[in-house]
Amino acid sequence: MLDAAAHHRLAQSYVEVVKVTKDDKHPLFMEAVRDLLASGAELASAILGVQLCAPAYVIDAAQKVADTVQGSGPDGVEPYKDAQVAFLNAARYDLDYNPKRWQLWKQRKTRKFTTQPRALERASEG
Repeated sequence: MLDAAAHHRLAQSYVEVVKVTKDDKHPLFMEAVRDLLASGAELASAILGVQLCAPAYVIDAAQKVADTVQGSGPDGVEPYKDAQVAFLNAARYDLDYNPKRWQLWKQRKTRKFTTQPRALERASEG
């Protein structure tokens, strides 16, 4: 989500810089617009991915990041940074990986069954 937002913000600022040339037919301007459209689609996809699997408070924080991406100029940087920090704090629990009890049992059983044939081979050799 944050990568998509940063990519979109960067593409947006690049379009603004290239727009200063006042030439809509310039190849750099056309490339910048294509990149802006692609990054917008990437951002929309990331938001949909968050909405698919995250709790409501993470979805709200992601939506705030998406809303502040559109801010331009130096005045738009601070709200964007604040929204990024809020999203990270909201999603921190969901991003944390603590293995569940059944996952530990599965690892133990896998280790046990992978080492068992070797023990049987050693016993049959002796």
